[in-house]
Amino acid sequence: GREALASFARAVPDIVVLDLGMFPSGRDMLREVRRRHPGTPVVVFTSYSGYAKDPELSHADAFLAKSADFSALLATIGGLLARRKGATP
Repeated sequence: GREALASFARAVPDIVVLDLGMFPSGRDMLREVRRRHPGTPVVVFTSYSGYAKDPELSHADAFLAKSADFSALLATIGGLLARRKGATP
């Protein structure tokens, strides 16, 4: 988490995939990404079932259950990047 935040000062990521359970805090990371790079898409991996009703998480672009397979992650990332570039996936 801390290394990722430090890297945001050097470069703007195309997309961020984070785990809510990461250290120091996935929620803090989400807030920091939005503060520093508001246009960067964020995918949240979580086992937290209440994410849809959690106002702190409303700034994420997509959510995937930790049980999701790799193809679901790739499809989500591809869709968000295409949308960011103004294309359809």
